[in-house]
Amino acid sequence: MAELNALTGQRNSPPRQSALTAQDNQHNWSTHSNLPPQMQGTRRVSPPSGFRARSTSTSSVEMVLASCQPSLLHIAPVLSSLGIKQEEHLRALARLREETRDRELKEEMLKKGVTVLEWAILMDKLQGW
Repeated sequence: MAELNALTGQRNSPPRQSALTAQDNQHNWSTHSNLPPQMQGTRRVSPPSGFRARSTSTSSVEMVLASCQPSLLHIAPVLSSLGIKQEEHLRALARLREETRDRELKEEMLKKGVTVLEWAILMDKLQGW
């Protein structure tokens, strides 16, 4: 203790005590939140950058689907589950040979509930690009 006091320039001063004991502090932290007290009440103002990028990519696919007549917006989750999450993925789908496209994607989409007519509307849209 004398060595510590010498380093800090203090003489014979008792150790400082905080208003809360360590047990009180631990109790407050564990029962009120999973965050330490200094971080309670703080929140993230904007979503993580990965979230924004994914949202933007999805919205470009959704815009294409919404522009179909009738709208195919409801099949966006099916396309996403098959890895089609960006407009460029739709363009790549349009560039595939019909045989490959039908074998690799059409069958999977039909299994997931997309109708043959919805598939035809999507193909018309993509070939019109």
